[in-house]
Order: sequence, then structure tokens, then C-alpha cells
Amino acid sequence: MKYLLASAALILSQTATAQTSNEFLQDFLTDFAVGKDLSHFYVEQPQFIFGKHILTPSSSVEANGVMHDIREKLIAAQYLKSRVLSSKTLVNIDSYSLVTVALSRIKVDGSELDKICSTYGVIRQDNGYKIISWQPSNSNAAGDCKSL
Repeated sequence: MKYLLASAALILSQTATAQTSNEFLQDFLTDFAVGKDLSHFYVEQPQFIFGKHILTPSSSVEANGVMHDIREKLIAAQYLKSRVLSSKTLVNIDSYSLVTVALSRIKVDGSELDKICSTYGVIRQDNGYKIISWQPSNSNAAGDCKSL
């Protein structure tokens, strides 16, 4: 009985402190904005889907390099950070979630650079969430994602 109670307490404490996929993605976006190494956010060989083109970096380190290059282009346009406008979990299957996030990208002067949608496939592993796919897309005229 003592072991059963101890096990239940451990499970409850892990559940109470477990990060959600949305919190994980917010941490990812925050680290992206300040230029931190993002490799720990990815599985090995994640898929980046740009329309009909699928880019599969050979490692999480290479995925970080792709994101670094994207960030450099945004910085040239005065990018500072992204603000989450809304998010929606489209699918939850076992440890997999598909989450669409509507973002407003903010410039250094505080004005809006643009609005974009990002859809992330994330998987919950023993060591936390990891991104397995990312698909950016344009927002609609109202600035919303088509799937939200």
C-alpha cells in the first residue's frame, strides 16, 4: 500500500508539472526570437514543409541551422519577436499532437512585420516534446489561420 501511494504521488506530481505542447511551442518561439540554439527542440530528421517542397534536415543540428538562416532574413527586415495570436490543437493521437499557431511577427520599433501561420507536428517523448514537422503558411485576409 505504501508503494502504491508513493507511485500515485509521483504520477500526480509529474502530471502537475508536465509541459503542454502549446507551452513547449511558446518556449520554442521565445528561444527563436532571441537566437538561441534550437536543436534540442527537434527530433533527428524533422520535416519542414514549404508548399509542395519538403526539406528534411539530416539532424536536429542542421534543423537549427535552417532556422538560424530564416531568423537572419527576418532580422534584416527588423524582426524582434513573434506574438501568439491564437493556437489550436487539431489532432491529439497518443503522444502526437498537430498544433496550428497564428503569429504576429513584431519589428524592433514595435510595429507589425506580418502575420503568419505555423503548423507543428510535435511528439511527447520521455524527455519532453520534440518537433517532428513544421509547415508555415500565409494567414487569411483577417490574419487568421485557415484551420483555426
